[in-house]
Amino acid sequence: MSKQIRTGDQSSGVASNGTLLAMSSCFCGGISIVAMQLTTSHGGNVVLSLCRAFFSMLPLLPVVFIRHVRPSVQDSAALLLLGSLVAGVSPWMLFMGLEKAGATMAGIVLSAGPLITSMLAFAAGQEAFSLRRCVGATIAGSAILSSVLTNNTLHLEGNHDFLLGTALLISTTLISGLYDICCRKLLTRVTSLAASAFSVLGGFVFIFILSISTGNLGKVQTLPYGIVLLLAVSGFVGGPLKLHLWSSALKVTQVSRVAAFTPLVSITVVLFDSIITRSLPHTGVMLSLILIILGTLPVFRS
Repeated sequence: MSKQIRTGDQSSGVASNGTLLAMSSCFCGGISIVAMQLTTSHGGNVVLSLCRAFFSMLPLLPVVFIRHVRPSVQDSAALLLLGSLVAGVSPWMLFMGLEKAGATMAGIVLSAGPLITSMLAFAAGQEAFSLRRCVGATIAGSAILSSVLTNNTLHLEGNHDFLLGTALLISTTLISGLYDICCRKLLTRVTSLAASAFSVLGGFVFIFILSISTGNLGKVQTLPYGIVLLLAVSGFVGGPLKLHLWSSALKVTQVSRVAAFTPLVSITVVLFDSIITRSLPHTGVMLSLILIILGTLPVFRS
């Protein structure tokens, strides 16, 4: 009897740790997005992405050379490939999405991550089908539709930048879900620190190659010091810190339950964006946040 109680306490403690890690990671993600938004008008997307990727990769670079931490060649290659997507392609697309749709919309779209991740987990055979999650996906999807409709004035004037930005933001959410599913399997063989290190390294390599191919490598030197500082904050907080917390949560908690805390990104973004712009969130934004949260609740109960 005491052994069963002890086992239950251990399981509860592990779940609690996963919850705290996921919440902290999402808070870091929100801060990173706001910092990125403040830099979008001061340089090209590739240049900003390269500078941010450099500061993401730098703190964890020594980990790559530690022999007893380094994964096998196959796992290292898989993490580098996944990293090129989640820490390379995704931030680059996020910069473009932020420029066209704004930080608040980014927070709203990225908060649909729990349902997208849940559906991907089912498709990959990692989790069972849940009707509740499908209902939640419908509710969360209506939140994005609500946000698009509140900006219909832009579309009537022929300006489709907002729609394009929203599409880019949705793509980053799909990439994040794919990373969660694939990384969850790799974390059974590698440490969270190694997963984070090779992921940010893969992202930097992708952006570095992209910068050379587009002729943007030398333009990093033209960025103002204030913008470089913001990118350094975004790179560190949204790169190694966020990824390490997220990977640690994935290692001890079910994928869908970790992803279910993503609405905290939206709340953080909307809060800080309101403070910076000194304006209250639009009614449509508040409605979208409520719908996102309601759509996420079924993940906890399924």
